[in-house]
Amino acid sequence: AVDASGDIFIADTGNNRVEEWLAAKVAGEPPTYATSFTPANIEGSFNEPNAVAVDPSGNIWVADSGHDRVVEFNSKREYVRQLGSEGSGPGQFKGIGGIATDASGDLYVTDTGNDRVEEFSPSGTLLQTFGSSAPGKGQLFSPGAVAIDSSGDVWVLKAPYYGGPESGRVVEFSSSGEYLSQFGSKGTGHGQLELATGLAFSGGNLYVAELSPQRVQEFSSSGEFIRQFDESGSGSGQTADDPFGIASDPTTGNLYVTELADRVQEFSPTGSF
Repeated sequence: AVDASGDIFIADTGNNRVEEWLAAKVAGEPPTYATSFTPANIEGSFNEPNAVAVDPSGNIWVADSGHDRVVEFNSKREYVRQLGSEGSGPGQFKGIGGIATDASGDLYVTDTGNDRVEEFSPSGTLLQTFGSSAPGKGQLFSPGAVAIDSSGDVWVLKAPYYGGPESGRVVEFSSSGEYLSQFGSKGTGHGQLELATGLAFSGGNLYVAELSPQRVQEFSSSGEFIRQFDESGSGSGQTADDPFGIASDPTTGNLYVTELADRVQEFSPTGSF
């Protein structure tokens, strides 16, 4: 995730921590590593954290997926609260596919094993739940990443790790959980989604990171394919090292793509390294 100052927060899953990198002071230079942090004064540290979100107040929310909870830190990186536990009841999770915050500071969590999205207030109160495992429009089978657009609509990757007719799609809901639209189909062609794992908005367009076939695709808000970044190889600007997560800088619009090869690359919105 990227905050309003351009600082970057990365869920370092294998090391069970969050790393913070400070925005570059000069254009073209890389960010500077600042610190890493884990929960303190609560039971257990992180267990495979897999997503981060920063709300408008600068609070940092971390999906501690291995513990089926979300942990909040304030802008001073101090522990504030945790919410959730393993289960299928209200406010519980069975694996977390992604988290995102809206302009009001509300938190949206994709509850992968329960086939739903749960919305919480900034103080951690459960506000609503939407989605189910039934097939069809507006339903969510094993939801993955989630992103919020400038109007507050909620976009969710549907069934990224499963085949069949329900996979390879992005579903749009209103902020109240009403189904609005969906696009995509399973496949490796332009505009299709094979194994999509990350979502981010920049300049009103939606960017999707795909672990396979190792690319980033850009779509309009109506689901029209615009371009893809897929230069083969493992060098700078190449996306053959398993793109996984993606986030946009709210000021520059630049995109940060995490790769399972243990690196992060920064691209312009048009795909330039």
